[in-house]
Amino acid sequence: MRLGPRFFAAGAAAALAAALALAAWLAPALRPQVKPAVALTSLDACALLELNPDWRAALRASQEQWGAPASVQLAVMAAESGLQANARAKGSSAFGYAQALDGTWNAYRRARQRPQAQRTSFADSADFIGWHMAEVEARQGLAISD
Repeated sequence: MRLGPRFFAAGAAAALAAALALAAWLAPALRPQVKPAVALTSLDACALLELNPDWRAALRASQEQWGAPASVQLAVMAAESGLQANARAKGSSAFGYAQALDGTWNAYRRARQRPQAQRTSFADSADFIGWHMAEVEARQGLAISD
């Protein structure tokens, strides 16, 4: 039996519909939790920083120190941890807002002489991301602005 293009088009349409239904079903579970607990319908960075002025201050401080844009730092944390302080990757030592690995986090703490820095601290994570981006720029020649 030979299957024609209509069969495959119908199969692709069904797969797309199933994927969209799954994404709609998962969307509420993937939305980041914000402190204080306020339901946001989408990840609106301005609203998020209004609700968390300490986050805004931390991002600005890191941007001034390292040159890493605050928007990029926030995007990294949103992508890596969903802005969850206690996010943990399975099968890895990645942990916290920035999902920093144990070895990289320890190198950061030594380099910055901040042995008390915590991956669950938004401010420490923002500083880490800025520091890490500056390190990549210095070692690899990849500009922070790229």
